[in-house]
Amino acid sequence: MQRLLEEFSNYLRMSIDFHSLKHEVLLEQEFSLVRSYLYIEKERFGDRLNVKWELAKDIALQLPPLSIQTLVENAARRGILQRQEGRLICIRIHDYENYMEISILDNGVGMDAEKLEQIFEQSGVSKEKGIGLKNTHRRLKQMYGKGLQIRSECNQGTEVSFQIPKKE
Repeated sequence: MQRLLEEFSNYLRMSIDFHSLKHEVLLEQEFSLVRSYLYIEKERFGDRLNVKWELAKDIALQLPPLSIQTLVENAARRGILQRQEGRLICIRIHDYENYMEISILDNGVGMDAEKLEQIFEQSGVSKEKGIGLKNTHRRLKQMYGKGLQIRSECNQGTEVSFQIPKKE
């Protein structure tokens, strides 16, 4: 219970810190928030939630705050926790010559082409369509000229990825 309280405190502290005027944070700061979020969810759902990390070595990266955490939370809530078994979220970072690619994959319920097209529509926010993906997409486009890429298939899962150009 104490560890859960510590992770929750860390999660709240990091979330509030990210709402400051910072345009970018270190990857390790973002991962700290993600780890706290996942710990809390793992305590809630136990074996119903599995996480796999596939990270390039020696990553030195800054990125917009709450970009990975938002995608992981979306994968958990709208993807894998809707499934009955075999739930997996994979957090992957590939190091390419000119950019880093961050991908969040899940083997959840996925979505059809129509729902996929509606994700970034500018119409109002409903219970079904939160603002997390829209805001992350918008911030990435503003900062790097390119937003989220989403690939999904019904009953197969979803992959949401984005690229961060390497600084020269």
